[in-house]
Amino acid sequence: MLEKNAARLVDVRILEAFDVLGPTIQFLSADEGKNDPSVVRGIIAPGVVVPLHSHPEPETFIAISGRIEGLKESDGKFGWISIAPGDVFHVPG
Repeated sequence: MLEKNAARLVDVRILEAFDVLGPTIQFLSADEGKNDPSVVRGIIAPGVVVPLHSHPEPETFIAISGRIEGLKESDGKFGWISIAPGDVFHVPG
């Protein structure tokens, strides 16, 4: 059994994957404390659309491959921006 507070390698090959309205996600740090940040691996296949939604928790995305669009707000105006590999996209809670 792994100790909860011990450093460890996370093997994504054995983690359960969940389909969440199109994207597939895996919780990489799901066993951490209640108020600890969570790390989630998400895969959005070509042609899949993530419905607009909101929740109180902030999210920060790091694009690894492919391209996706994110909805950005600036001065009360909304617009879509392209997110490419290496980009970091933050959505406040």
